[in-house]
Amino acid sequence: MKTLKFKSELVDKILTGQKTSTWQMFDDKDLQVEDKLEFVNKETEKKFAEAKISSIHEKKLGELTDADFEGHEKYKDTDDMLAHYRGYYGEQVTLKTPIKLIDFKIIKQMIRKPYTKEDFGWVNWTAVDIERTASEALAVLKAHYVGIKAIPADERTFENTIYAIEDACTQIGEVANLIHVHHQCSPDADIRKKAEEQFQKIVQENVDIQYDSEIYRAYKEYAAKNEKHSAHDERLFDLMGKGYKRMGFELPKEKQDQLKVNLKKLSEVGVTFKTNINNWKDFILVTKEELAGLPEAYIGQLDKNDDGCFKVSLKYPEYVPFVSHADNALKRKELVDKNLTRCPDNISLIKKMLRLRLENAQLLGYADHSDYVSELRMAKSGKNIREFLVDLGEKLKPGIQKDLQTMGDFKKKTEGSVDIMYYDFVYLKERLTEELFKFNSEKVREYFPLSRVMKSAFSIFEKLFKVQFEKVEDLPVWHPDVQIWQLKQDSQLVGYVFLDLFPREGKYSHMACYDTINGRSMGYRNNEYRTPFTGMVGNFNKPSADRPSMLSHDEVETFFHEFGHIMHTVLTNVPYASQSGANVAWDFVEVPSQLFEYWMWQPEMIKEMSGHYLDESQKLPNDVIANIVNSKNFMVSFVEGMQLSQALYDQMIHASVIPEDVIGLFAKLRKKITGIQLPSSQLWPAGFGHLVGYDAGYYSYVWSRVYAADFWSRFEKEGILNPATGQSLKQEVLEKGSSIDEMDIVKNFLGREPSNEAFLKQCGIK
Repeated sequence: MKTLKFKSELVDKILTGQKTSTWQMFDDKDLQVEDKLEFVNKETEKKFAEAKISSIHEKKLGELTDADFEGHEKYKDTDDMLAHYRGYYGEQVTLKTPIKLIDFKIIKQMIRKPYTKEDFGWVNWTAVDIERTASEALAVLKAHYVGIKAIPADERTFENTIYAIEDACTQIGEVANLIHVHHQCSPDADIRKKAEEQFQKIVQENVDIQYDSEIYRAYKEYAAKNEKHSAHDERLFDLMGKGYKRMGFELPKEKQDQLKVNLKKLSEVGVTFKTNINNWKDFILVTKEELAGLPEAYIGQLDKNDDGCFKVSLKYPEYVPFVSHADNALKRKELVDKNLTRCPDNISLIKKMLRLRLENAQLLGYADHSDYVSELRMAKSGKNIREFLVDLGEKLKPGIQKDLQTMGDFKKKTEGSVDIMYYDFVYLKERLTEELFKFNSEKVREYFPLSRVMKSAFSIFEKLFKVQFEKVEDLPVWHPDVQIWQLKQDSQLVGYVFLDLFPREGKYSHMACYDTINGRSMGYRNNEYRTPFTGMVGNFNKPSADRPSMLSHDEVETFFHEFGHIMHTVLTNVPYASQSGANVAWDFVEVPSQLFEYWMWQPEMIKEMSGHYLDESQKLPNDVIANIVNSKNFMVSFVEGMQLSQALYDQMIHASVIPEDVIGLFAKLRKKITGIQLPSSQLWPAGFGHLVGYDAGYYSYVWSRVYAADFWSRFEKEGILNPATGQSLKQEVLEKGSSIDEMDIVKNFLGREPSNEAFLKQCGIK
């Protein structure tokens, strides 16, 4: 195999697709089309990729045009270009010198090793193992930092200082991620408890380790050298510097010490807040008659008490179908009331978190927590976020009023009352959907057995991204329900995906993607790559002896949503974990996931995806598919208004003045925006899990939908399964992580400035 050597600063550009051509003078290798090449880093002498020549053109150096620079680094001017090549070949180079323009395609890059049973030993950690591993990881982090701090200022390099800090943080973060999986998913209560304790220990002690002025000194000593960096290195260096400033290293010591204390308290309170939600248990008792409107398949999965009454719990697979389909309004009210009054102990925790977040933001010189969190996001300020939400709210008002009128008219016709109660709107929307669009979501569920959905979804992703899914049977899992799949491209391993999709006692109670092992180079400019491992934790209905797990169309959409996160994480090829996969600005992180939802609203995709659980050759009828598609934007203004009220609430409680009544404020906003009056007993924010992790960031869901709709407009134009468009999404968005600014990612994929036109159109706003 022929070898080409490249300077270190070009390696990143080649691996990320920014450089796809090279120019050769005085070709002593007789390079030909279809030749396979070995690419080597000139400084380290290490192989970093294999490529194949796709085309060769010959010109004189002085005849090059702008088009010839596509996929090649640029020069300031002709003199700069001549100087560059004379640096390689000497003064013999002139503008008349012949040059080969070689286009290449990467066929094998950084090595991603398959995981072994030994690598997955963490799955079988006991409580003792978890405690030992946490302590060892903290000790390793401290040792790394001791080494970094000991380096003399004049010997500092990017590798031994900036990369070393990044790598040390990545290693402790990975251990924390693995422990977090046990906390959220282990079937053993003792292990969940120990994992929660040790996760908290890592977070708490890591605060002290990171708030080390000597590590900041090391950063500044390197920064003083003013060295030039590759694009990835510059991004890491810049964000690390901003991160240190946001940690308060420019503050007086007493203020920084207060910041540290607050951060520890916040971490502890946040973990308790989430754990309270996960562990909350409640249910109502109903008779068979009070289950009118629910299908037998749903009823058959409910537990009973000793008196033969059915239990309907707050678990997602039981709660959502009941409030959507139960005809008994009093029982709907009883269940919704229980959902609205869960976790009362979290009220005091909310107030504590808000005080600590505001104090920290103001210690750092920000007006409020919203300004602090948005500084490095696309929105840039709390003011921009609030203006965006308020403006959207005004635009949605006419549509919301129309939707309320529609529900009121329907309720008057069917029940003789026009008052839309807080336990009515989900049910009324479902009933209206059935009447207007002639389909029942529970009947539709029979056409979406989970196995069929997975098979079809994988097929779609294979067409778009040229990857293959293979089930893995030889790696250990933490519960028999868990599946592991590996992704390959051109027979090369890309990453692993786990699916833990059914509810269990003490398990995370909603839907989420867990970035467990982030992709990254296993050394500075190393050709070995840490294989990404990510997955979906969900709560779909469990299979029974005679029926498989089956999804509603909404749940299929959710499956695609979470897979957007998964593909964003697993397809990454960025060298640094802090920039890889879904480690992006928080108001961009939902763009891929919300984009993926669109595929489940296309008639041909629904057709392909469907197959009755008794006979998969029986597809969902065309008229039902058409009605599902037509229902997509039904009452969209009201639905957007519901989420808007939550996003605006999140912003208002994180403003410079904390509301006195953080519980009552939500009810006021819900009423003002959607017209729905909640009961005075409601404690909805106490169960709002997004207040930890999405704090002052819940707007991201609405914000991201603007870009997702714009992205989809390209697929509408070029073909929803167009492999070229899929590859563009993969290369320009999914592979990039946050290695470049998110707005540049948007522009690169769209080929233009972004627009909100597609989003407003689907909301019925002209």
